[in-house]
Amino acid sequence: PTRRSSDLNAILKEQWSGTDLDGAFDPRGGTAPTATRLEGLLAAMDFLPPGELRKEIQTASSRGTAFLLRTQIVSGPNTGGIPRNLYRPEFGTSEIRIDYVQHALCAWLRYNSALIGSQKEESH
Repeated sequence: PTRRSSDLNAILKEQWSGTDLDGAFDPRGGTAPTATRLEGLLAAMDFLPPGELRKEIQTASSRGTAFLLRTQIVSGPNTGGIPRNLYRPEFGTSEIRIDYVQHALCAWLRYNSALIGSQKEESH
């Protein structure tokens, strides 16, 4: 394996599964760590050839974007915002900062382009 694939595998191994953190890349449910890892994994889709690693990234990306969607605020004055993490019991974790939103949006857009867009093209 190349250095790139071992780095990508290391990132994939960080992803949580089977809990309310399913899809997260942070044990505290951090949105920015999850979104930035998704941005990197999805960027790798631009150069990865078809194969097992690409499939693993697709699966991880689907779970990661679903995690980010679960964290998004769906009602109230902060509708659409992305908080610091899934859990909000600690001081400061319910804040919404532009970088939390920006990284989540970039991950969602890249996911849409890399996976959803390619599926639409294949079906035509």
